[in-house]
Amino acid sequence: MLEELLTTLTPRQQEAVSHSLGPLLILAGAGTGKSTTITAKIACMIEKQGIAPDKILALTFSREAAINMERKVRDLLGQGVDVKVSTFHAFCAELIRENAEICGVSDHFTIFEEIDAAILIYKELNTTSRTAALYANTIAKAKDLNISIDQFKEYLETRKAGLFEFVGEEAWEQFYTEFRIKLNTFHLKNKDEQKTLKAEKKDWQTFRSWNNNPSESQVIQI
Repeated sequence: MLEELLTTLTPRQQEAVSHSLGPLLILAGAGTGKSTTITAKIACMIEKQGIAPDKILALTFSREAAINMERKVRDLLGQGVDVKVSTFHAFCAELIRENAEICGVSDHFTIFEEIDAAILIYKELNTTSRTAALYANTIAKAKDLNISIDQFKEYLETRKAGLFEFVGEEAWEQFYTEFRIKLNTFHLKNKDEQKTLKAEKKDWQTFRSWNNNPSESQVIQI
């Protein structure tokens, strides 16, 4: 099956599969055959270069991709081939758990996903499910941006200060709802109504200019 697969690869894929000296970086877009190339390379490393399967580690971002890649490797080389295929998060969690004492953590630790964090916040802080989800999302964003929660809070406060120049803090929710409706339905008004609301529309557009990441709705709600 490996030889048959190799004949279907493009010249660049074959070049990547046959590469054996030093690191190799492959830059390719979605759906261009990255998984196929990596799978073929793993098979070649084992069958043609004599590398032991347990010396190979393949990491990807999603569980689905990891399962798919592991299945392809076994289809090519047989069910008994033991190649470690995992997600980055699962592999690192396993590595830490196996070396928990050295890392100074309990080997029974659990890594929370965003939904788990939201559930914990909801139960422990006795808040609404919506607020819990927003706070969990905030934690995830701060982690992805590699900033502390305090830095993220400072950023949000700066954003809020600018938003509240348009409307008082007590009335923001009503204003925000009305703003979205007015702006999204402005094109449905007749020309006379549009002229009358021209000045007011500038405020809406200025408000909309805050639509960065996080969006104005997220900034207000947090």
